[in-house]
Amino acid sequence: VDQDFVISDDQALIHRLFTRLSRDEQEVLELRVIAGLSSEQVGKALGRKPGAVRTAQSSALAHLRELMDAQDE
Repeated sequence: VDQDFVISDDQALIHRLFTRLSRDEQEVLELRVIAGLSSEQVGKALGRKPGAVRTAQSSALAHLRELMDAQDE
């Protein structure tokens, strides 16, 4: 039961931090990570090249990590 609470707490933290990302960062992560679309599919949906989608995903994940690290301080 305690583990379920910790997971729920972690999910709440990630959700809070996710909302601090830019709309563009959120959109790329929603499509790539949550929806599981390929960079080609996301590129078509957003009018970008697949390489630009991968770069945006990497930047968004790095930003999310920075926000998470700041929570630990």
